[in-house]
Amino acid sequence: MGEGTAWPVIGMAISAVGLVLALLARDRQMWRHLQSALDQLHERINRTRDEYVRRSDLDNHIQRLDKSVDDMRGDIRDMRREFVERLDKVIALHSRNGGGP
Repeated sequence: MGEGTAWPVIGMAISAVGLVLALLARDRQMWRHLQSALDQLHERINRTRDEYVRRSDLDNHIQRLDKSVDDMRGDIRDMRREFVERLDKVIALHSRNGGGP
């Protein structure tokens, strides 16, 4: 190779190295952008998981509440029945004793 043909080859080699470095820099920039988007997505998924309950847990909790309400309803019914019986006794006693004010 002559001295005149060496410069274009060196120039092409430098251009090829520059092109490869530019491609690597663009690739790293795209990777950082993609990683940032993935981090945001994972943060959103984690926040959603932490803020919401599973359907089975919610169903179990609602069933416990329903059972508690039914128990309370039965207790109130029993208390009302006892109250009516006592009130009937008081009214009967009051009417036997003259029924005055």
